[in-house]
Amino acid sequence: MGAIACKAKRYAKQAEVMTQVAADLDGYKKKFDGVCQTLSDAWAATGAEIDGTRKALDDLKRKFDCEKPDPGMVTCLEKAAQEAFQAVDACRPSTGCCVGNCEFSNEVGEDDDATTIGSRIDAYRRDTTANVACFLSLLDEVKTRDDQVAKIKVEVTALAAEWPTVDDKTRPKWHARWLIANHGLELSRLGHGFATAAAYRDCLCKALQCIAAGWDKIAVLEGVRAELVCLEEAATAECERKTTGVLVTILDAYECCMDDAGSPTQPPPPEDCEKGAEQAAAG
Repeated sequence: MGAIACKAKRYAKQAEVMTQVAADLDGYKKKFDGVCQTLSDAWAATGAEIDGTRKALDDLKRKFDCEKPDPGMVTCLEKAAQEAFQAVDACRPSTGCCVGNCEFSNEVGEDDDATTIGSRIDAYRRDTTANVACFLSLLDEVKTRDDQVAKIKVEVTALAAEWPTVDDKTRPKWHARWLIANHGLELSRLGHGFATAAAYRDCLCKALQCIAAGWDKIAVLEGVRAELVCLEEAATAECERKTTGVLVTILDAYECCMDDAGSPTQPPPPEDCEKGAEQAAAG
């Protein structure tokens, strides 16, 4: 009966966990569908803005080169810019698909107990929480890219407006600003650095799948742990019962033994004991 009750606790806990996260999973799926519905057009529109801004930057670079600037100035500026960009990249979050661990298993080995299962649950929860954070950060990818491109476009427009008045004194700063704008417009610097809408969609989809897979295995393992804890508690309680009732257990076993042997439960008369003692002494 105890094993059946513990098995019931297992499936109750598993259902409880899935019920707790069902609304979140459904919300994530709806957000994913919403992004995908408008992704192609939105990505294409951003791409057109990038192309236009890139053309404006290239036009400014041609004008700059036509002025035959000091090669030493150009070399030093580009070297300094490269070092600065590397320093910034080193302290910023890495770009690309942010999905983390997606390998989850609900298999239980012979040596597993509530403690080892608990450790695996904790690790899976950390991984799934990280994947949720990744998914949520990806949802605004299109807007993030749009905002970045718009900011660069404003800077490029300002550079174009200032170009006619650029002289030897202001040229280094103007070119440094151009280098920053040019660097920022690289696709790998926009948002999470996805080169195509398909790459972005695949990453978003993978994040969603890993979240669902994580919670599925967590729920199963939470159920397993609940059953194991229940069985351990039942075993402990039974051991406690046996320990505290050891006298009763002994007497009960004694009565059963005597009944099985067909012996009376009352001691023999005193005279029988005396005869037995005499016989034993004579023997």
